[in-house]
Parts: sequence; C-alpha cells; structure tokens
Amino acid sequence: RVIHTLRVSWRGSMDRSDASRSHIRWGGRIVTGPDRLYFYFALVAYAIPVGLYLARVCPLLEKYMSVSPYVVVGYLFAISIIFFFIASFADPGIIPRGVPPDIDPTASPFSIEEKHPSAKKVRIGNREFESKWCDTCNIYRPLRSTHCAVCNNCVEKFDHHCPWVGNCIGKRNYRYFLLYLYTTNLNVCFVIATCVAEIVLDTTRSPLYQSSQGNALKDTLDQSQYFAIIIPAYALIGLGFVGGLGGFHCWLAAKGRTTNESIKKMFFRQGNPWDMGVRRNCCSVLFPPSYLSFLNHE
Repeated sequence: RVIHTLRVSWRGSMDRSDASRSHIRWGGRIVTGPDRLYFYFALVAYAIPVGLYLARVCPLLEKYMSVSPYVVVGYLFAISIIFFFIASFADPGIIPRGVPPDIDPTASPFSIEEKHPSAKKVRIGNREFESKWCDTCNIYRPLRSTHCAVCNNCVEKFDHHCPWVGNCIGKRNYRYFLLYLYTTNLNVCFVIATCVAEIVLDTTRSPLYQSSQGNALKDTLDQSQYFAIIIPAYALIGLGFVGGLGGFHCWLAAKGRTTNESIKKMFFRQGNPWDMGVRRNCCSVLFPPSYLSFLNHE
C-alpha cells in the first residue's frame, strides 16, 4: 500500500527542477549521478593498461601459454566492464518523493505547526527502530535507506555514493558493484602473475643468462619495451585500492552490513537484526531477487 502511494506521487515530483540531481533517461531504465568525470577516468585508467598488456606482453607469452592470456584477460575485462556499466547506469533503488504538505507561503516559518513527526517507531522482532522523516523527499525513509546528498535522493539499502561509478550504490545495483570489484581483482592478479612469469622465463632462458644475469634481464625488458615491468607495477598500485575495497566489501557482505552502517557504527553494540549468518548473508548479496524499481518505465 505504501509502495503504491509512492509510485503515484513520483511522476509529479520528477517534473520539478529541484526533484533530483540524478539523470534519469528512458523512463528510468538508465539512471546516473551528476558526477561523471571520475567515471570516465576510472574507465580509461582500466582500459589503457589492459590494451597495452594485450599488445605488448601477450605476444611474448605466446611461446609459453599460447593464446590463453588473450582469452583470460579479454574475458575478465569484458565481464568486469559489463558489471561496471550496469552498476553505473542502473537505478540503485531511488525512492520516489511524497506529496509535499500544503503550507501557506505567506505564513511565518515559526508559526507553522510540524505536520509530520521527525521519526516513527518500527518494530522488528523484540526491537524498535526509527523510520526517519526526510524533509527533502517528504517521506518516512524505509529502514536502511539514506538520503544521498550528492544525488539528492533517498535510496533503498543505501551503501554509499561511488564517484568512480558515478552513481549511488544501493539495493538494486550493489551486487553488480561487487562483481565488478571481484572480476577486476582477478584480472589484475592474472596480469601481475603472467608479467612476472614472462620476465622470469625469458630471463632464465636467455643466452646471456649464464654470463650476465643483469644483461639477460635487460634484454628481456627491452623485448617488451619495459611494459612487462611497468604494467605490473601500475597493477600493484591499482590492486592496493581495488583489492582493499573488495576485501572490505567481502567483510561487509559476510556481516550483513552496508558501508553507511559500518561508518556510522550502527548495530555494533546491540547486534545486527539483518545478520542471517555468513552463508545466507553472502547469498542474499550475490544472488538477490529482482527488486522492483519505483521509477516509471512507461
């Protein structure tokens, strides 16, 4: 009943210029945040080293691994980019605005009586939680939902706003965000491992190895124009960021928490009411049902 009311009020609220900073296209099928610069930077920062690896390092690996590096890196890159685009362009779970209260614009703001309590009590089991009123969206936010200051929307099961994706990460796109992180980490690890293997194999099998190991190594790096050492060094820096983020979200998924809840230290003392155990928590994140979008797809 509440959901139906929110859907009806969404169309009118979206016509207002201040309704949302998100860019909503094709009837809500494509949703992006207002900040897209980091999105393009992240895309280029990932695509260029992969292209250089395929062009400069893979030919040197063909004598040891045939076309396997092309297939593995190309496949992991393709599916990670697909997950990246889905997370970036999907509706994260934007909650439609409610109907604003009728207030006399000529009245003094100090004389206006509060029409809505600041929060309502919601009972889950034996515990009570507060569903807070959002003055911007004119709704009581569902539990685990938060108003994103960047996109100016309330988002279901809000995790965080990711500038690299250029969108909020919430109930409907969190799974694709995680899959992007994990496939990217696998790709980075494979690139680092094969680059190191190429350097070691070519150096130890070089005719110069017996007389001068330093000259053998230099000859090996010259063959790849030093990309065999530049690319893994760059990948290690990326792994520190993407790998750390992936590990943090592994912990969050296992605990049944969101980034927002972790930062605010919610449920740390009294326990998390949404914690179903590690296995069920991970399954609910990686294999969720198809959540309904409140945006108009007509």
